[in-house]
Amino acid sequence: MTKMNYAGLSLRYIGPSGVLEKNEIVHCIADEGYRFIVQTNKSVFGVNQVIFSDALRNLFITIIE
Repeated sequence: MTKMNYAGLSLRYIGPSGVLEKNEIVHCIADEGYRFIVQTNKSVFGVNQVIFSDALRNLFITIIE
């Protein structure tokens, strides 16, 4: 099964609260296949970009704007 490339898409985080809050909206700025990078509207440990491994893709859903 081919996985969706998230680059340029808005995503809703549906996982448990942690680095991101549940239902938080983020924007994917890069998707390298094995990892993807999202930008948030808040500071997370002093930065507004967070890298997620491919294994965590199931914690995000795409948003139609």
